[in-house]
Amino acid sequence: MTDFDIDRLFDDSDYPGLKVAALIGSASDYQRIIEEYLPLIRDQMTLRFRARIKRDYPNVSREFLRDDIEGHVWTVNGLLAGLLGGSVLVALWGAFEQSIAALCAYAQKIEGVPLAFEDLREQDLGKKLHQYLRVLTRQDFRLPHAVSDMQMLRNLY
Repeated sequence: MTDFDIDRLFDDSDYPGLKVAALIGSASDYQRIIEEYLPLIRDQMTLRFRARIKRDYPNVSREFLRDDIEGHVWTVNGLLAGLLGGSVLVALWGAFEQSIAALCAYAQKIEGVPLAFEDLREQDLGKKLHQYLRVLTRQDFRLPHAVSDMQMLRNLY
């Protein structure tokens, strides 16, 4: 769960806490929905596949349909989960990216730093955030290497 300063929310109209909480919460809801409905989607696809096979090939042996069955199993258990899982990753990454941008814009305003987060040309969000935090706070932050790894994985989708 994302925490935010409730007092600051009412006192400072630029505070992005609620926006960040909503972004992360929405992406989390999307993930939950996909996880909840994926088994139902698989079951429905299998039910329709079997009905189509019975309708289109009523007297054909299972051996003759082996390639079709293998293709269906691969689609339902591999491709579908991969595509929907990838969409969840993209949604989570998008929420993370938008949250970072909102928080950095707020920090820029509060600290009075002329450099905006978007001004940095670095494509790797983890490195870009590291650079910006170093400029903003004059301290060296070490972000988890996993941020860059997740961006690389997101870029595959």
